[in-house]
Amino acid sequence: LDHPRKKFSGHFSASSLQTFEDCRQKFYFTYVEDLSPDITIKNDVDNMLSGTISHKIIEEAHERSIAPEDIADITTEVFQRFIRQNKLDLASDTYDRHHLIFRQRAANGLIFLRELEAKTG
Repeated sequence: LDHPRKKFSGHFSASSLQTFEDCRQKFYFTYVEDLSPDITIKNDVDNMLSGTISHKIIEEAHERSIAPEDIADITTEVFQRFIRQNKLDLASDTYDRHHLIFRQRAANGLIFLRELEAKTG
């Protein structure tokens, strides 16, 4: 069976653009087909919290004028704050994986903001 692919008709967000950049198939299933698991793995960071953490890192790094290549310390600071606030108990490999993802997303977000500021003055 050959099913025609639907077209994206929603609004873009930082998260949806990051998903598109990371994996176009995941973007299609998540934002076009609206298929996403309704489960949250215990002792892990769910998608909503992940987005909140990423945006908070970008916000604080931007406010402090931290360069994208120097994002590691603020990532640790913000991530650990959210771990305490949400009483998460993450295994070290899970922590490391999320920390790497947050660092990359925040660096991309800062680069995007700087480019936007350069274009808009």
